[in-house]
Amino acid sequence: TGTQLALNPRGDAAFTWTRTDALTGHDVIEGRVLTDDDVLKKTVKLSAGTTEVGASEVDISNAGAAVFAWTQKSATLGKSQLLGRSLSATGTLGRTQTLSGTANDVFEGHVGVSGTGDALFVWQDKDATTGKPVVQSRALTAAGALRPAVRVAALESEPFGLQLEVAGNGKAAALWLNGGLKRIEASFGP
Repeated sequence: TGTQLALNPRGDAAFTWTRTDALTGHDVIEGRVLTDDDVLKKTVKLSAGTTEVGASEVDISNAGAAVFAWTQKSATLGKSQLLGRSLSATGTLGRTQTLSGTANDVFEGHVGVSGTGDALFVWQDKDATTGKPVVQSRALTAAGALRPAVRVAALESEPFGLQLEVAGNGKAAALWLNGGLKRIEASFGP
């Protein structure tokens, strides 16, 4: 279930989905890449398969490196966190990165990748002090350096339909519906 696909300009495609593991009964996040010359690379298991996971997303760089994002309930904290993981063009799976904080459940996680492989993640969270909704972002460089989380927007009411697009040159746009003000809002960067 929960399939998603991304395509780069040369025609490489990256796929992700959720599957129930027959041995554990837990859902796992998996992914796979189809290259522009029709080579279907092996399926990789992205999540541990030991706790509840949410829908996954994927994007792919011009060179064929994919980056995945999904929510996963922390076994120790009991909160849903946004996680990310990269898959190089040669099939090397990067380590799982915890992107969001630990105080609140996070929702609507998205990933976008620039042409050079730098990734940007966004998600809906809550301010630790006020409890009001916020949109957060975090960058992961193609070299694997995880940047600090950045607040994109502080809101009075829950955002709906959070979306993210990252252009080949690294410019990004996040969009959401501010239900309290009944208007569509956006943030552009970096």
